[in-house]
Amino acid sequence: MRDFVPAICRDLPRVSELRLPLLSGETPVIHLSRLASRLGRSDLWLKNDAATGKLCGGGKVRKLEFLLGAARSRQASEIVTFGGVGSNHAVATCLYARSIGMNVRLFLSPHPLSAGGIAMTNLQVSHACGARISIVTYPHRVLRERGWQVAGRVRRDGTTVSIPSGGSSPVGCIGYAAAAFELCAQIARGQVPRPATIFVPVGSGGVLAGLHAGFAILESPIELVGVRIARTCATARVVANLSARTMRALGFTAPPASVHPRALPTMRVMSGFYGVGYARPTPASRHAVQLLEETEGIQLENTYTGKAMAAALEYQGRKRGRRGPILFWNTANGVDLRRHLPISDSEHGDHDCGGLPPRIRSRLRRWIHPLHG
Repeated sequence: MRDFVPAICRDLPRVSELRLPLLSGETPVIHLSRLASRLGRSDLWLKNDAATGKLCGGGKVRKLEFLLGAARSRQASEIVTFGGVGSNHAVATCLYARSIGMNVRLFLSPHPLSAGGIAMTNLQVSHACGARISIVTYPHRVLRERGWQVAGRVRRDGTTVSIPSGGSSPVGCIGYAAAAFELCAQIARGQVPRPATIFVPVGSGGVLAGLHAGFAILESPIELVGVRIARTCATARVVANLSARTMRALGFTAPPASVHPRALPTMRVMSGFYGVGYARPTPASRHAVQLLEETEGIQLENTYTGKAMAAALEYQGRKRGRRGPILFWNTANGVDLRRHLPISDSEHGDHDCGGLPPRIRSRLRRWIHPLHG
């Protein structure tokens, strides 16, 4: 089967030189008709990135197409990257780097996590992929700020490449600039009406920054709303800066000097939905996750997409009858990663840190709680 060629590669051919093909194809846009009926609307949509790739799905795969493509062009043999324990970005990096023969070293900061939850499975799969895992003692916020120092200490020669937390560099954000081109192509084909507003979760900010850059290049005046999923996540200023750097990486000025402001996307970041902290569900996020599964059979999770969906549901209630279609961008992984585990590890994954070496178990013991989140 031929590799999928994204719309951005047809419109901006030089992007093809940066890309390592990982996507399975365009991801579907779904009319949330049953949810909309429940809420008394008719114009709710979802862009479903759950199965972006075969090894692992979710939004990280889009970024890794360009991050690993850049690393391969430098003939790298090792990737160093960062995140919280059980990071989606970390496990996706491990899976796809291994598929092209690269080693991975992870520096992970601890946070409360559930035995048998998604984060624990991600950590077990990262270990099963052969990643060298270091559990650091300082918080994830500090790790993001000091990641370049850590990467500098582990570089031995030119074969080690560092990727920032969440994959949110200008190169990584090209993946979601490409996603904006993909959505606009689907709009042009009549698969979905042009959204007035798009909701996305905000962690390191790369999804929102990439979409903003892509829609700016396309001169598409869509309102983008990012929902921070923890107090330490990227702010609007950080995202705007990252969007501008992404545009420059693609050869465009930011903002485009010749384009009328009304032809450009707008962007804002909401901070009222993250609750008590990272990976901690809120009543609103639990309700949003349950409601979408009940009505549409689509599974979200409580760390990122549940909180962003909760914001979208509140927004649609306030804007009923105004503005236009609302689209929620599901960036959650929908691929069961337990199939990457040895049978002995997957059997014990719901009870403890099965499969992890003692040094990691001992560092995590006080962070594990029995509640699934």
